Amino acid sequence: MTEARKDALLRRIESAALDVLASAARMRAGGGLDDARILFEAACDAHGDALELALGEEAS
Repeated sequence: MTEARKDALLRRIESAALDVLASAARMRAGGGLDDARILFEAACDAHGDALELALGEEAS
């Protein structure tokens, strides 16, 4: 895996983590189904990117 790809994955994971935190804060404030969906999708995206990053590191 190239350094550029690693960097891109880490940026995506960081962005997804911020989305999760923001959605959780909105849900605490009485947010609804949209916030739960955003939280779930962001967490799934981060999980997939983290798996790709981990597997790419193992292959290196």
